[in-house]
Amino acid sequence: MALLVICFTSCRRHAEPATPEIIAAGEPETYSATVVRLAAAGETRETVTSRVARRGDWRREEWQEAGAVRAVILRPDLGKGYLLDINNRSYVEFDYAAGAPAAARRPVTPPPANETTAPPAINAEEVERALSDAPAPTQVTEHVLADHTIDEHPCQVIEARATFADGRVEITRSHRARDLAGLPLLIEVEREGGARLTIERHEVRLDVSPDAFVVPTGFRKVDQLPRTAK
Repeated sequence: MALLVICFTSCRRHAEPATPEIIAAGEPETYSATVVRLAAAGETRETVTSRVARRGDWRREEWQEAGAVRAVILRPDLGKGYLLDINNRSYVEFDYAAGAPAAARRPVTPPPANETTAPPAINAEEVERALSDAPAPTQVTEHVLADHTIDEHPCQVIEARATFADGRVEITRSHRARDLAGLPLLIEVEREGGARLTIERHEVRLDVSPDAFVVPTGFRKVDQLPRTAK
């Protein structure tokens, strides 16, 4: 009888499901994707769509601004960045000092039309929290939800609940692709009051030409790009 009890207890112990290991948010060393950012608060909605690319530490992001096509290229190996006006075939060159190795791995945010300095970078954790200048939470709890497939990529879904000093609670659900080094294909942020932010990545490709990270031949260097119409 004692042996049966021990065996039964041992079987139950081994049958308990293990806590799944959380996949860290990351990126493939080389990839490109279409990024759609949707911010909604009440009846107000704002959508920004861009095409991002990475090849090692090289970065590129291209978007449309009031009908004009703009792109930014970051080349930490050269210590330079380039803001391109695709329509007018011109560009602004600026210094880009990626002193910290992590900074060179961060995706970029499109700068204003007349910006001539390096655009602000957003690291993976700040992207998932959606606002890089937001105060740090006092407590964060996270757990793994059921897996979800996006564009044929199996994703681990992590829900994080952040509590701030003033009592606010922010919920973030991150869908990280298992076959894309943890690339978040969908990030959903919910805030008290109904405000929401969604970041989606689609059309992911793993073949990016080095030509995408150089200023095209025939582009002229200028001191400042023209402002786009409002």
